[in-house]
Amino acid sequence: MAARLWLPKTAHESPVPAILEYHPYRFHDGSSFIDSYNHPWFAANGYASVRVDIHGTGESDGVMVDEYSVDELADGLEVLRWIARQAWCSGNVAMMGISWGGFNSLQIAALRPRELKAIACVAFSDDRYADDVHYMGGCLLTQNFGWSMAMTAFNSRSPDPLVSGTNWRSIWRERLSNHKPFIATWLEHSHRDEYWKRGSVCENYEDIQIPIYALSGWVDPYSNSVLRLLAGASVPCRGIVGPWAHQYPHIASPGPRIGFLQDLLQWWDRWLKYPDGHQGCDKEYVFWIQEGAPPLLDCNAAHGYWITLDRDPAGFTEQREFFLTEGKLLEKEDTFFDGDPITICTPNTVGAMSGIWCPTGHTEDMPGDQQIDDSQSVVFDSANLTEKTTICGAPEIKFEFTCDQPRAFLCARLCEVDSNGVSARVSYGLLNLSHSQDHERSVPLTPGRRYEARLRLNDIAHTFVPGHKIRLSLSTTYWPLVWPSAKSATVKIYPDRSALIMPTLKNPRQYEKSNAFDQPETWPPEPREILEPSSVTRTIGKEDGQGRHWIRVENDTGIEKLLRTGIQRREIMQETYFIDTSDPLSAEMQSHWSLIRRRKDWDVRTEVFGRMHSTVSAFNIEIEIKAYEDESLTFNIFHEFQIERKNI
Repeated sequence: MAARLWLPKTAHESPVPAILEYHPYRFHDGSSFIDSYNHPWFAANGYASVRVDIHGTGESDGVMVDEYSVDELADGLEVLRWIARQAWCSGNVAMMGISWGGFNSLQIAALRPRELKAIACVAFSDDRYADDVHYMGGCLLTQNFGWSMAMTAFNSRSPDPLVSGTNWRSIWRERLSNHKPFIATWLEHSHRDEYWKRGSVCENYEDIQIPIYALSGWVDPYSNSVLRLLAGASVPCRGIVGPWAHQYPHIASPGPRIGFLQDLLQWWDRWLKYPDGHQGCDKEYVFWIQEGAPPLLDCNAAHGYWITLDRDPAGFTEQREFFLTEGKLLEKEDTFFDGDPITICTPNTVGAMSGIWCPTGHTEDMPGDQQIDDSQSVVFDSANLTEKTTICGAPEIKFEFTCDQPRAFLCARLCEVDSNGVSARVSYGLLNLSHSQDHERSVPLTPGRRYEARLRLNDIAHTFVPGHKIRLSLSTTYWPLVWPSAKSATVKIYPDRSALIMPTLKNPRQYEKSNAFDQPETWPPEPREILEPSSVTRTIGKEDGQGRHWIRVENDTGIEKLLRTGIQRREIMQETYFIDTSDPLSAEMQSHWSLIRRRKDWDVRTEVFGRMHSTVSAFNIEIEIKAYEDESLTFNIFHEFQIERKNI
């Protein structure tokens, strides 16, 4: 296991508590810039800070077989034991991490190692099936394939000869030869089965017996876990949800950024240095309420304010119902209903303005003006609001429906529409309609039969402002976020049995906390030289003379030189999504990663190509990995497999 360690100068004479961050993103030349903001800062404030590459990644030995494997967690336990017995450590250890590091902090905490005293999880999930990159509401996310391609690319990178020694080529070849793309496993488990339950701490929150610091952002796809975890856990918790995308909140966009490191330091001090002075199960929820968000989120600052609650937000809200009629949201149930069902059958191009599933703060990542998607969907608008309406929690739709196909899904978007008709997505949710009872089994729909269902949208804290409208948009497609159903489906919902339910926060300003956080601090970042700037682009087009539409997302890190190691690095990711307006089986996703590392004595590159498409009965996957040294091809492998399409 490869580790990097930052120590207070006096730690060998006066042992200190330690903080572990444990993930696969390669501290040597992958996460080193972000690491340099955090870990030296903690060392300067009295903690040993440790970054470890998971087995099979970065500079650690071996081959990674899957995310959150049994071996990964077992290794994590051994790392904790190793840290606790070092002469510079007091024996008390914490874990922290964003995304993967937040996931495994929770999972390792559930194993109850005696060395682990507290955890801090950022942008994480407690439920690997419901709230991760693979499935949402039982629907297949296209990033299930995208994330598999990312991990194939990350794990294809060459070891650094200065770290791994003269046998670096054999280590590299071992990883390239033995890597099995994760997508095959993930597609085989399309229900919420034991594969996903393992590592989902929501199965039994009581497994965690140490304090939890849980943080995410409303633009981040992992925001639901904060409220769910705090409601279910029986240990001291601090929950924070801000306006951010998928980043640490002291360097995140949209703003405002917060003094995350100072806030977390108080948490570490409380539970690692002075735990005897704080007893009991206390909880605190700190939320950013965004107000009248524009469709293209300003990546410098969001509009809103902080509130602080001392218990689950459900205790502060009332359920407000809006009933659905043709084109309208009405609050009085007895003013309409002609008995006719509302028909929903949308083209495959709905979703072009969805942004990406996991935005990192670039404007190009964010959902845009929803008018284009709304125009192809079935929409319900409220009257112009005469007063502010603040929701806090998960909006939900209860409805009765029929469907003409055995498999279909429904996408719901909650939007705020201004006086010019500009539509901003506030929250959204998905439901695989054959999962209307639960996600552990799929029951094919009987055409013509009426079913009851509930569709939960993502948690949000948001104020709709006077003069604007609340809009609910429904569609049977949402490309390119969601893989389409095998056949175009027509869903009919019955307005006399359907409603939008919103958790409305009463008098939100009474909970306002104007100075919730200090200004952000970081350690000076690791020095680097930018040789070519980074860029993020998103383009939309249509092939001439055909009904085939495409969306292309490209993220180019540019070329940067890491001055500590002398490495020049560049990584380019390009994903392209193709679909015809009326043929769901035309859906195709292509992915290409190019990863470059150079130094005077070392010039390596890997190219990873992937393609996913489907039939009525199967998903077809093709992945090719090419490795180059000094621009000469030294390794080439091609994976091709077909996975049964079971219930999506």
